[in-house]
Amino acid sequence: MGALAVWLLGSCCNSPSEGKGWENVPVYQLHGESLPMPEGGEMRYPYRLAMKGDTLAVTDLHGPEYLVQLFHYPDMEHIASLGRRGNGPKEMIEAENLYWIDNTLWVLDGEKQQFVRFSFNKEKPVVEEHTNLDKSLFRPGDFVPIGNYQFMIPDYTGKCRLCRVDSAGNLLERIGSIPIKDKKILRQSAPAVAQAWRSFVAYHPKSKLLVLTTQLGDVMEIYNLKTGGQQLIVGSQGEPKFEVHKGYGIPIGARGYGNVQITDDAIYALYYGQTFKEIQTNLNKQTLQQGGRQIRVFNHQGKLLHIYQLEHHISGFILTDNATTLLGVDVNIDTPIVRYKLPNQK
Repeated sequence: MGALAVWLLGSCCNSPSEGKGWENVPVYQLHGESLPMPEGGEMRYPYRLAMKGDTLAVTDLHGPEYLVQLFHYPDMEHIASLGRRGNGPKEMIEAENLYWIDNTLWVLDGEKQQFVRFSFNKEKPVVEEHTNLDKSLFRPGDFVPIGNYQFMIPDYTGKCRLCRVDSAGNLLERIGSIPIKDKKILRQSAPAVAQAWRSFVAYHPKSKLLVLTTQLGDVMEIYNLKTGGQQLIVGSQGEPKFEVHKGYGIPIGARGYGNVQITDDAIYALYYGQTFKEIQTNLNKQTLQQGGRQIRVFNHQGKLLHIYQLEHHISGFILTDNATTLLGVDVNIDTPIVRYKLPNQK
């Protein structure tokens, strides 16, 4: 993995792609179905999903008692509630994201800077372990496993772009830098820039592809860990726009990407695209819908292939059934798990 640091630190990205020709990309309208929500599995703000076999795990950012719910898919029978909310040593404050590794569910608690692991076996249904992350990571907002029980975490300090950590929470290396054009502001206000460039991350083990998408603006970064290739994809909203105020990055542009997933032949990215002016107007009118409705589908080289326009606003999603089904979470309705059948575009 040391070679990763070499090419990320020592080489430049290809010339940024400015999203030319996107206006001619096909747009497909998709209608979804809401899955039944069983008693005991109600959620206030479902955010991220992870599937293993027929077990669906969902984080609930605002869960009053528990932050993770397990369901049997597709009948949505409630299996268990995990991650008790609280400040105690075996409790959680947040559940930013989650992944299955073998029979263990890994959850990131960014507020407590911990990995929380839920292991399942016949002798004892759930074994819960909490592991502190290196203190220098500072409020991690996302993570992704990259194999050998190592993980990539987008940096939130401005010192680098990514942090590679092990399962014990040790920081192994800092990698790359934020690809902002204005390097002066990065030198002067690195933490504020990192806040504005907060990103979501995905990794595909087979292709060795790692993708970052910015929460603000319209930027996607594609890193091929096999070939060393890099691609910066900048859409119509450009880089994250922000003002620095008392050391913080205050957003002033548009809400950008949300969740991102990678399959054997494509990158699927949830895009919001609302300006903060539009968001404030909808808030004032009490018409704001949380989430985004656009799924952008790119090939592994960063070419936009087509766009799915969803019926629901969703805050997170996963792809199942060999990428023929999209499961999303719509926080605006009482039955938040929504399912879309994806048309075959090959």
